[in-house]
Amino acid sequence: MLKYQRIVIFLVAGILVAVVGTGAVFLWRMFQTPPVDVHEVGGTILIYEIDRTEPLDAPTMEQMIEKTKRRFAGRMGYLTVRPNGDRCIEIQVPRLKKLDNATEVETVRSIMAMTGKLDFRIAANNDDRPALEAAQEMYTNPAVKERAKLLALLGSPPEPPRHPTNPKGFLCMPNDSEHANYSWFRMGLEVLQQLRLDGDDADLTDPKSDASKLKEARAKGEPLRLVDNLDAAWLIYSRDCANANLKATERDQIKYEHFLLCRDHVQMKSDEPNKLDGSHLIDAYASVDDRGDPCIYFTLSKVGGDMFFDLTSRNVSAGDRNCYLATIFDSVVLTAPKVYSGIREHGQLSVPRFNRTQVDWMVAVLHAGCLPVPLKPVPVSQTTVEPSSKAR
Repeated sequence: MLKYQRIVIFLVAGILVAVVGTGAVFLWRMFQTPPVDVHEVGGTILIYEIDRTEPLDAPTMEQMIEKTKRRFAGRMGYLTVRPNGDRCIEIQVPRLKKLDNATEVETVRSIMAMTGKLDFRIAANNDDRPALEAAQEMYTNPAVKERAKLLALLGSPPEPPRHPTNPKGFLCMPNDSEHANYSWFRMGLEVLQQLRLDGDDADLTDPKSDASKLKEARAKGEPLRLVDNLDAAWLIYSRDCANANLKATERDQIKYEHFLLCRDHVQMKSDEPNKLDGSHLIDAYASVDDRGDPCIYFTLSKVGGDMFFDLTSRNVSAGDRNCYLATIFDSVVLTAPKVYSGIREHGQLSVPRFNRTQVDWMVAVLHAGCLPVPLKPVPVSQTTVEPSSKAR
């Protein structure tokens, strides 16, 4: 008797699971927003092209589409993201009554202009004297200055110093006898103001101020070493914005571009390579910092945390040694706080110049992760589609 009771119980449980599951699927389908056909309701079609010559294979294209959709998780009820050939991604922004189409298009463009690449570097400081001196020396060379003008037209970073004989780079961190190569990264407004090179604190009336010295160095086409500013000893290269990829109005608005020399990652103490970047990110969310400014709190994986700790613990500021951690998003140094101790999995990215909407965009892009192949930041095509006669 007990055996049959168990059978009946299992049958009833199975029927209930089936009914609940079917009902859940029905409700999910009922409340799902059906795909919106931009050719029926009208709207805008944006075409983005990959930034390389080789076409994408099918698996890579599938990853590109999936990661792009993740960026617009809250908008996939009406946006359409799909391949367009083997080199392009197409995004359809339909014209809906509840949304302003022009605003939606600009939002899509802003989000797609982000690469989502998060990076952390130590700003070159007094531990990096050989590289700093080599960079200053190389920019007295007229041939280097001519190449710098070409790079400015292309919108590319300046040429970094390279050791003439050692592929591992210049001696740095003398206590550890490490060697490193270096890269230039574009500086954001917050960092420029931190150094009193922009904003109300940038004094161009005093010829001895760093702002005046930077202006003079820019005219010479040479980098400026900030010896006394915040004890940073940073090296900054400033140039007129001549990027031919931008419109004249955009170049006029930017006016100047400033770059900070940063140390590439060195081997960890364990002799393993330090490959710390945004690929080790496991969580990020928008919030506000202690001053009430927008910020992003992030968490790294165990592996990423170990790399972060190795990087920060070996570059702690003490006495006359001052080390700053450049936090870089989309190749732009957003913040550069002083390192006081080793940091592991948890960190904070302060972005006081961004509004909450922009911070939310950054978080969405960080969650989606970098695209396997970069896209050109500006769409190669933007087409306005009128609604069909049936929808009018």
